[in-house]
Amino acid sequence: MTSTSKIGPVRWRVAVFEGEFDNHADELPLLSAIEGKTQISLHRKVPQSALQRYLVCVLASLKALSEKRRPMDPNAQATSSMTVVFERVGKGGTSRRKQTVARFDVLLRDESAYASVTAQNSPRFDVGPVKINDGDEAWEIVLALLRAMLSEHWDSLTAPRGA
Repeated sequence: MTSTSKIGPVRWRVAVFEGEFDNHADELPLLSAIEGKTQISLHRKVPQSALQRYLVCVLASLKALSEKRRPMDPNAQATSSMTVVFERVGKGGTSRRKQTVARFDVLLRDESAYASVTAQNSPRFDVGPVKINDGDEAWEIVLALLRAMLSEHWDSLTAPRGA
């Protein structure tokens, strides 16, 4: 018998910016942003770190969205360098608090994506190379990097509630 573990609900926002992060992501051109509130069930052990639990929720939502809508955002064309900011969103109407949870500094080179990940309470680490296809939009690349980073959870994700 397989046990099921729940994570969430998690309120999240992910924004993809064109260019390299230089301590002023808000000054980079925004390619696209997606946000949601997600609760998921995992058919395996829940990740130990808060970062992984958060990212698994985002991964589940983006996976579900990509299965419904391709491209996820036709205006979010990938560029050779992108900054992806992952935020936890607090309650509070129009003045919602946002807390940066992680940042992916993404480089595309030779049909591969690489990310240098900076996160709260975690040493900087790298993800990649991850194979990408010519013409992949930014969200497909973000999804591929998350999938590579959290591959052990990919198959155990059920459809999220509230994505």
